Amino acid sequence: MNGFEKTSKQKVADIILKVIAGSKSVKDALLLFPEDKSISIQCAWHALAHYEADEDLRRKDPIFAKEQDEYLEMLAFLFQEDKDLPENVISSYLEYYKERVIYEKKKNIIQMLKSLFRFIT
Repeated sequence: MNGFEKTSKQKVADIILKVIAGSKSVKDALLLFPEDKSISIQCAWHALAHYEADEDLRRKDPIFAKEQDEYLEMLAFLFQEDKDLPENVISSYLEYYKERVIYEKKKNIIQMLKSLFRFIT
């Protein structure tokens, strides 16, 4: 890396902050995620997918929406510094996703979200 090129985590930080700011849709953001198989990037992908899935709840419960925004901001701030997520975040992710669901650019967004929710239920 030449010092000017952003890492995968820094790219994800930019993507997350654009979603929170409302300048990028979640669906578009998920498609922009780098093809990085690190567990931290996978956690962030799922957090953003949940953000989309929780749209109705976010409208009904402003406290939940604020907490979810703050969580995503925390992920973005860590990634801006090119840091991995804390072990407690990763371990809570692994409770629900024993296998990493790897995002494939070949799938359309609906197929990706269906794959995600298959693991939740």
